[in-house]
Amino acid sequence: MDYIIGIDIGTGSTKAVAVTTIGEVLCTAQVSYPTHNPKPGYSEQPPELIWQAFIKCIVRVINQLQSQPKGIALSSAMHSVICVDKSGQALMNMITWADNRSAGIAEKIRASSSGEMLYEQTGTPIHSMSPLCKIIWLRENEPDLFQQTHKFISIKEYIWFKLYNVFEIDHSIASATGLFDIDTLSWNENALQRCEISKDKLSDPVSTSHIQSNLPLSISKQLAIDQSVPFIIGASDGCLANVGSFATSPGVAALTIGTSGAIRVASTTATPQAEAMPFNYRLDENTFITGGPVNNGGVALKWYVESFLIRNYKRLKTTTKY
Repeated sequence: MDYIIGIDIGTGSTKAVAVTTIGEVLCTAQVSYPTHNPKPGYSEQPPELIWQAFIKCIVRVINQLQSQPKGIALSSAMHSVICVDKSGQALMNMITWADNRSAGIAEKIRASSSGEMLYEQTGTPIHSMSPLCKIIWLRENEPDLFQQTHKFISIKEYIWFKLYNVFEIDHSIASATGLFDIDTLSWNENALQRCEISKDKLSDPVSTSHIQSNLPLSISKQLAIDQSVPFIIGASDGCLANVGSFATSPGVAALTIGTSGAIRVASTTATPQAEAMPFNYRLDENTFITGGPVNNGGVALKWYVESFLIRNYKRLKTTTKY
């Protein structure tokens, strides 16, 4: 049976789903991993742990179906930053979208004369979630690490490099960095100057339909797939949520609640609004996804369960006499 694998690299877990060419779900796989909060406002994850989850998800699907997919397409969370060396090795834990350490930097940029222009050109709200602010924070607070870094990349780029040994980033993930010009589909010079980096410090932008094939033999063995199986780089999880829920027509919105939450609509043009700063991300060369996020969706429920329900259950269990 012909099928493809869609794999989403999320904040709490990586998920894979195998579907036929007519959309029938054959099987799924999911591998979770923790988030570390070493200091207040910090949110980090080991990128190698996520790579291992990626491998496990694909292997589990292949083992269940006992056949090879026609292709594998990627989705991932936005706004992550990993400092890597020339060999693609991480020099630090990944800074996730939820990390708030650069909040002060975001406030300064937003209040500056160029803040509104940067927002309009890049489509990304001036916020601590954006790699723009994270990279500036690294330059100001971790100068040695900043100088040692060969590339500043996202988790999808990290995995893509593991697969094909190339630094490439799709237009959708790039458009959520605060460093990418959403009109010219190239790195934005004003944003680069803010970070004091050149475009060589970032990956090469490619279309969301970009395909690589001919996996290295060692990687194909780890993934239990043929070297000829193609990988499609795909887009961001937020933009693809609209695709998956058929919310790509004018006037149709998609509401998603995962670790965070957002409401999004598709449009052929960006719709910037300086005061509220809704995001304007790229789905592809012809489509923008516009909307607004809330950063405490499912993670707020997780906090409530862990901090109140489980704790109170344990306290009740130790104090109740039968």
